[in-house]
Amino acid sequence: MDNFLAENWHWALLALLSGGWWLIETVRAATDKSRLTPMQATILINQQNAVPVDVRSDAEYRSGHIPGALHVPLERIPEDKALARHKHQPLILYCESGVRSASALAKLRKAGFVHLYQLVGGLAEWRKASLPLVTESKNR
Repeated sequence: MDNFLAENWHWALLALLSGGWWLIETVRAATDKSRLTPMQATILINQQNAVPVDVRSDAEYRSGHIPGALHVPLERIPEDKALARHKHQPLILYCESGVRSASALAKLRKAGFVHLYQLVGGLAEWRKASLPLVTESKNR
């Protein structure tokens, strides 16, 4: 066994690092209350009048978004005036997968927004849960 580890130390190190990363992510996900599943987001929208905020591009937004979503592309966060009107409401940020919404959440926290949430897995998870989407035609 010692010979195997000596010859394959890089694989052992990779396994150790992967296991450590998995453990950190598992603990973070369990303790981070700002990350919502699609069902949790739906409950927050219905019970606390939370505002979904779509941070994707215009074309992505038109192709399908959460009903009642405020459209503020990532590059306009936190300066967008529409966001200021909702500063004291819960905001649920989402994009397609969760990467851009995580960036938007960090920017808004720095700008003083308090009630911020992120849709885990983004719109892809929303679709998997078969929740409603609104689409807009290009000829509006």
